[in-house]
Amino acid sequence: RLLAGSPAEIYSFNASGNYAPTYISENIRDLLGYDPDEYLQSPDFWRERVHPDDLSRILGSYTRLFEQGRLTTEYRFRKKDGSYCWINDDLLLVRGRAGEPIEVVGAWSDIGARKLAEEAQRETEQRLIDAIESIDEGFAFYNAEDRLVLSNTRYRELLHADGIEEIAPGTPFESIVRKAVACGRIRDIGSGSAEQWIADRLQRHRNPGPPMIQRRTDGRWIQVSERRVSRGGIVTVYSDLTELKDKEERAANAHKLILESLHYASRIQSAMLPARHALGSMAQDYFLIWEPRDIVGGDFFWLHHSRSGHYIIVGDCTGHGVPGAFMTLIACGLLDRHLRSLEEPSPKLLLELLHRDLKTILGQDQDLEGETDDGL
Repeated sequence: RLLAGSPAEIYSFNASGNYAPTYISENIRDLLGYDPDEYLQSPDFWRERVHPDDLSRILGSYTRLFEQGRLTTEYRFRKKDGSYCWINDDLLLVRGRAGEPIEVVGAWSDIGARKLAEEAQRETEQRLIDAIESIDEGFAFYNAEDRLVLSNTRYRELLHADGIEEIAPGTPFESIVRKAVACGRIRDIGSGSAEQWIADRLQRHRNPGPPMIQRRTDGRWIQVSERRVSRGGIVTVYSDLTELKDKEERAANAHKLILESLHYASRIQSAMLPARHALGSMAQDYFLIWEPRDIVGGDFFWLHHSRSGHYIIVGDCTGHGVPGAFMTLIACGLLDRHLRSLEEPSPKLLLELLHRDLKTILGQDQDLEGETDDGL
């Protein structure tokens, strides 16, 4: 009654000769649906019902049973109704006084529920792997012992400059960092101490803070973001910022060129304006403030000596920066032309001529679409 009520089915068979069955507990009916006599009267009962895909694997493992005296295996077994179930098979070899194999005693247990749970877990893990494989960033998870649990292909690509290398789960983070340093992948180290860099990197890894940028020897810029999870462990995300950094560098170079051009243009614009000593020869008590907002600008001043006195002109052209500066050049050129060609024109006449010539130069005296209202 004890064996019949056991959750495991107990059986035995000869350990030599024809390996004929010698005992089976009554609960085989509950577990597999067979009568005990079906097992006891058929030497091939077990072999005929093990799933064909599992049979060779299980038979191959029996060598360990006779070497070690015990064996535990898992396989699919066909029930009376034709369906297959997963069973756990624990076997014990019984030997005689001389050490010869006499009998094998075993126990079958239904592990179908556990196998279903394991399969569900594998499917969940596979969906997680598929999800992290689909993202553009490198992803890795390290457990509470700081050993790699999971990483995607992109992580390995960004971690290694010379192609994808397999990083086995269980590898300590420190080993991965040391290998990267030993292979000369980290440009940030420069002429400094590699050991100090590694110590700083491990400190930042174990106490995650804001994202940091790494410069690699192959020219890539990698942003490393790390975060500690609630139950221990660290999630690491690698982002390739090389393209963004290249754009920033190109933009910085373009900005530098523009600034250099503007400063050069400022020198040209300043050279066209009257020198301060010219103002000093005209008046003892004066001050001058000329500070363009954008290095160059649309404000200008002009000074001209005539036989009867001085022309002092302060102008504000439309626009700022380069457009305004172009307008000052036009205005100064027109003023220089008229003041040198006319005999002491009145301010009224000078402004009228400036107005007329400016409209002509800018095409404002014609009936054209998109007419501008630039002036001073």
